Amino acid sequence: MKAHAEDETPQPKVRIGPKELQRIVGTRKNLDASEALAGYAARYLTLGWLPVAYDAQAERLLDIDFHQPSDLWKQTLMDVAMQGTSLGLAIRLEAPLLVLKIKATAGGALRRALLESSPICMAAAGGVEHHFFLLPRGWEPTPEADRLAHGEWALLGPGEVVEVPPSPGGEAGEAWQWETAPWELPPTTPSEAILTQLAGLGALKPPGLGADLPTWDEIYAAIGHLDRLFKVLLAPCPSTGEYFRHILCEALQAGVTDPRLLKGLLWHAPHGDLPRHPQRARQLFEAVDNFPGLGGVKPRGRPTLVPPPATSTPPPGPPGHTPAELAQRVQFLSARTQELERQLAAMKTKSRAAAPPATGPSPEAAQAHTIPCWGEWRKLLPHPNPEAQMLDALRDLVAAFLAEHPDIGADPKKIHLLLYCYQHYVNNDPSNAGLSIQAKLDRALAVARDFIHNHGLFT
Repeated sequence: MKAHAEDETPQPKVRIGPKELQRIVGTRKNLDASEALAGYAARYLTLGWLPVAYDAQAERLLDIDFHQPSDLWKQTLMDVAMQGTSLGLAIRLEAPLLVLKIKATAGGALRRALLESSPICMAAAGGVEHHFFLLPRGWEPTPEADRLAHGEWALLGPGEVVEVPPSPGGEAGEAWQWETAPWELPPTTPSEAILTQLAGLGALKPPGLGADLPTWDEIYAAIGHLDRLFKVLLAPCPSTGEYFRHILCEALQAGVTDPRLLKGLLWHAPHGDLPRHPQRARQLFEAVDNFPGLGGVKPRGRPTLVPPPATSTPPPGPPGHTPAELAQRVQFLSARTQELERQLAAMKTKSRAAAPPATGPSPEAAQAHTIPCWGEWRKLLPHPNPEAQMLDALRDLVAAFLAEHPDIGADPKKIHLLLYCYQHYVNNDPSNAGLSIQAKLDRALAVARDFIHNHGLFT
């Protein structure tokens, strides 16, 4: 009987209230979510992405180091989930990865460009899309890129944190899902249409001056066998203008005539400063594009010169690289310039009111007869419409200079070469800004003689 009585002793009942039941269910749900999140985090790490865990309810980042061994950060995720935290996963963007965040209901040209593009790596949740791209070389997000279009869209770049699956997201708590996962279709550069729209909307800045130039590795592969050119690149000079001139002279002497390669040499020159001085770089690049005989394509946007009359000497076939061909090219380009000046002068004359005829030759005409290539010499003055006194002073200076150097004054081709060196090697060098025209001419003469004697021009 006693044993029977012990069997009938009532057992205590465990009562679980609604809140406690909700907490248990929530913890179980969080643990399941942490396991799924850990699996995705491991995949993102294999892509080279940097995962970031966050509290989806409190909207704050969690201090979980995914650089640690996976066993450690997985255990940390479980510990956080056991505390009732609703876990979310994001990635911290690092160049060149960027994300275009856009509402599915957004319209406009940007939406059309996305729809017309080839398949894109994309995640979506609650009517919001994340399009993953690689930033093209030379392009940069603007500081305003993440605050544009009043919430319709934003461009997120390096340093930004972006939610990724399987995180909760959207107004209804809908989880982020991959429409096209990065392990199925890795991010690529945006299409031309998307880039055009983002640049027009102020979210991306197009490439800078040196973006389209060859890299140093490409340059080295092309000139690695030219020992003398390397010595010039590594040898410092008193002025940057002289340094760049030595590089160009040695490169041309070595047979390097590709304008893009020449500009890359100047851009990457170890003692140069072109990346920090874009105006100087533009001037030097323009000099390279206009250098006779290289056959370089003119920069986009440059006006097309009106061709000279049919009686002018045509360019000597396809531009060559011998000194004689370079000299002929100098002469031809000079003729084109003079013809353009003549046509512009004729247009100005037509637009002026009729004036009484002059009774004798003007001072300009007299100077043109006494100073060879006077129209070119006039460009040495900084003013487009100089006073008569300035023209007289320049005429006297040029006449004395040519008398002192008769070998130059007797040959129009050498005059054109001298003036070319003046504009592109001396006048464009900021270190020569304080020099007089006479001092600049002396320096230009030294450069021109170097071309004539050391590089075989006109011989």
